[in-house]
Amino acid sequence: MKKTLLAIACGLVIALTAATAQAAPLTTTEAAFLGTANPGSPANLADEIFYINYLLGMTLNDTDTGINPPPDPPNTLYTFVRSGNACTGCALATATGATQVDTGGPVDLNVTNWTYLLAKYGNTAYIWNVSNLTTVTVTSNLAGVQNGLSHYALFNPGTVTTPDGGATLGLLGLGLMGLGYLRRRLA
Repeated sequence: MKKTLLAIACGLVIALTAATAQAAPLTTTEAAFLGTANPGSPANLADEIFYINYLLGMTLNDTDTGINPPPDPPNTLYTFVRSGNACTGCALATATGATQVDTGGPVDLNVTNWTYLLAKYGNTAYIWNVSNLTTVTVTSNLAGVQNGLSHYALFNPGTVTTPDGGATLGLLGLGLMGLGYLRRRLA
């Protein structure tokens, strides 16, 4: 009886622990960080797609200044700073399924089905490759940045299914233990 209770308690601990995973806050020092676009205005989806795609085409650890993307007027010059992080599994950003949310943060996001996250702090757009992440926290203020979050946008939704947090496996284990217990009782 003691072994059965111990096994049930272990199964419950596994199930509850798996369901309480925490979102990781975004930083500019992690491997998912791609770089920045400054100014990050205009802040519409079409321009933000240009920012992501421009960064993807840059050499790692490079800075491009004086960039004037069409159709912006000639007096709007951009500076793009590409991080040293390689972008595995990256494809050009598209508007299909893209979404933009105005928020003051912080917000926990399930990014399982997305490839890119752009968060605009002040006048700068910060871009991450979130294709290998499940949840992130978009903070109100990014470390080392004076201005707060104005909005975030998600790009390139995929067909990736949301991974199970482990609760299903825990319940399966409890069910198998119950069947084993019943078998011993009936034998």
